[in-house]
Amino acid sequence: MFLQTILLRQFRNHRELQLAVDPGVNLFLGPNGAGKTNLIEAVAVLATGLSPRGAEAETMVPWNEEGFGIKGRFAYEDPGLDPITLEMKYRSGSRRVIKQNDKIEIRLKDLLGRVPLVSFVPEDLALVKGEPELRRRAVDMVLVQVDAHYADALRLLSASL
Repeated sequence: MFLQTILLRQFRNHRELQLAVDPGVNLFLGPNGAGKTNLIEAVAVLATGLSPRGAEAETMVPWNEEGFGIKGRFAYEDPGLDPITLEMKYRSGSRRVIKQNDKIEIRLKDLLGRVPLVSFVPEDLALVKGEPELRRRAVDMVLVQVDAHYADALRLLSASL
């Protein structure tokens, strides 16, 4: 599975960005502060519902804006399988609304695993150098995408702490 297109509206420093992505390797170049890492974060937020930076949805809304929107189309290597379009909209003070294929509203917990994703952002260097808790969190992020029961167990464990 690979990302074909992504559309960002008022996500961090991107007012509006529409980008077609090649199925192979893509290289994003630009000066510091251009939004390269924000683009990668947006893909992760759309695929998993969570920021790899640990950011809350409210912090991804640009200053003086009311919310953000992310829409992406994910295709399979097998041309016989239909692509998946995911769209996430967030309004400040409200919950995120996630739709699949422009019509089916899905829950955040059901988003996990639809689009398998592993991301690596500069903050992830702490996985090697930092505390074990960071490594456990990274492993949890991969496992919740593979096994819905693991996500439920993790949620119950977090609630009991």
